[in-house]
Amino acid sequence: LAAPVEEAEQVVRSLLAVQAENPSQSAWAVATRTTSPRQDDLTGALANGRVLRIHVLRSTWHYVPADDAQWLQELTGPRVMPVFEQQLQPLADRLDALSDAVASMLADSPDRTRADLAGALAEQGEELTGQQLMLLLGRLEVLGLVCSGVPRDGEHTYALSADRVPAPRRLDRDEALAEIALRYFTSHGP
Repeated sequence: LAAPVEEAEQVVRSLLAVQAENPSQSAWAVATRTTSPRQDDLTGALANGRVLRIHVLRSTWHYVPADDAQWLQELTGPRVMPVFEQQLQPLADRLDALSDAVASMLADSPDRTRADLAGALAEQGEELTGQQLMLLLGRLEVLGLVCSGVPRDGEHTYALSADRVPAPRRLDRDEALAEIALRYFTSHGP
């Protein structure tokens, strides 16, 4: 807050991850760290895929720089995935088929809302509750298979990660641990 930067993407990059469970509040948290807060700044970064809104670090949404998403998922996924797996236990025997169906839908038509995906799954005979679908999509985010797509009328959408971030930055575990520590202390330290 004491040293604002030019645009939302720089804020997210400097902080590495910004909790984004509530989109309007989190967008304001990002905007207040820019020199000229504008509503379209973060919206534009999300639309063009420079910033993603994904489940990472824990089982909640965060804004992250797109090129950092993969290594963050690989680093934190082992701690986050058990939360999704436990809550999806009633669907355990169908998880692979459901995951394949969602991936196929997004390959054919990216930037689909949760309601779009729920309707398409129901047409295939796979009716999920809203909570089940949310958990399934969160699991697919942690696996690095799906991520946020281009927002539609202010609504969160989903796309294949490989389409949105075709060349993610890759780090081995030791490099990832060093990077997360460096980014945390340089953005949150004195």
